Amino acid sequence: MSRQKLIIDPEFKGLIRPLTTSEREQLEADLLADGCIDSIIVWDGIIVDGHNRYEICTEHDIPFSTTEMSFDSRESAMAWICARQLGRQNLSEATRKYLIGVQYDAEKLSAAHRNKMGLNQYGRLDPESEAEIDNSSPRRPYTAERIAKENNISPATVLKYSIYSRAVEKLKHKVPEIIPKILSGKYKISHDNVIDLAERSPQEIRKVMRGIEDREEASNRYKVPRSAMQEVSQGKEPEQKMRTTVKDMPAFDPDAELIGLTLTIPSWVSSMDRLQQNVMLDKVTSRAKLQLIKALVTLDDKAIKLTQYLGGGPRE
Repeated sequence: MSRQKLIIDPEFKGLIRPLTTSEREQLEADLLADGCIDSIIVWDGIIVDGHNRYEICTEHDIPFSTTEMSFDSRESAMAWICARQLGRQNLSEATRKYLIGVQYDAEKLSAAHRNKMGLNQYGRLDPESEAEIDNSSPRRPYTAERIAKENNISPATVLKYSIYSRAVEKLKHKVPEIIPKILSGKYKISHDNVIDLAERSPQEIRKVMRGIEDREEASNRYKVPRSAMQEVSQGKEPEQKMRTTVKDMPAFDPDAELIGLTLTIPSWVSSMDRLQQNVMLDKVTSRAKLQLIKALVTLDDKAIKLTQYLGGGPRE
């Protein structure tokens, strides 16, 4: 047992689900009563598992032991942390999506570092898109397929979560304070809206945050308590303070729908650019190509009609 000083890496710690107040109090009580039974796992002196135990032990001068792990890169360490966290309970759906996405991207980067020739850890060419997998010959599972199996989802969902986690990282750099609210589930923001939000300016993001907080406050303010419901059921008028007025409601924004669509389109463009840069077309099936072409033709037709509707006239 020791009291050595360990390194807390902010990026590694950011992959750990924060404890609730009651969870931290319980952990603190257990450590004070029984000592630090489980060792803190480290990599070259950097904590990869046991951040909360280390902080409490340091605060109360409680001895602890460490277990050294070996990773060939920072990305490998991050992938291991994500996989370990995903095996734990009480994860919000947003946190689960984020960790799966981070694990996938970290493993891909780790494989790239290991082999500069463009081969993955299994000695195979490893394109960004793994939606189409050739089942005609035996082979080791691709990264997305393996992670999908570990988490009972599809490989396509793993790739979708990768896009989500990158959007969260963008938001983290722009407005760090929004991340705990998204990952904890306090802010109920859909997958697509998180991606859209990541493309906005910090000022716009904070404006959205204020809007969410205002709506939540208004929702709590206007919830009718059971006593008021009983008064209504008895034919009585509830107290005046329970009533809402038009001026209390959030202001209507006529531009909201257009702005939302405008902010969505850059992510489509980015996906198209990434496809052209990374996908190996000779490996893609004709069926997948035809499906995408059909979707693009439909999108093009809709774009022409919407442009005309908005007053832009026919495109040349």
